[in-house]
Amino acid sequence: MMSEKDMPQLISPVLLKAIGEVLGPSETLAEFIEAALGGSVARRQSMNNFVDRAIVSRDEARAKGGYVAAGDVLKELEIVLKEHSS
Repeated sequence: MMSEKDMPQLISPVLLKAIGEVLGPSETLAEFIEAALGGSVARRQSMNNFVDRAIVSRDEARAKGGYVAAGDVLKELEIVLKEHSS
C-alpha cells in the first residue's frame, strides 16, 4: 500500500498547494483524498443507477407501446411553439 509520503508524487504541485489550503486543522492528505474519492464513486454509482433505471423504463414503455422517440417529441414541441408564437 502507498504511504502518505508517496501521494504528493501523484498530485500536481498546484493541486497539492490548493489542497493544503483547504485541509482541516487535523485532516490528513490521505483523509482528504479518501473523502474525495468516496464522493466521486458515490456520484458515479448514482449516475449509473439513473441510466440503468432509464433504460428499464424506456424498454417497458416500448413493450407497452407508450414509447415516444425524442425526435418526435421535439417535432411536436416545435409545432406548439409556432402555434403560440404567431
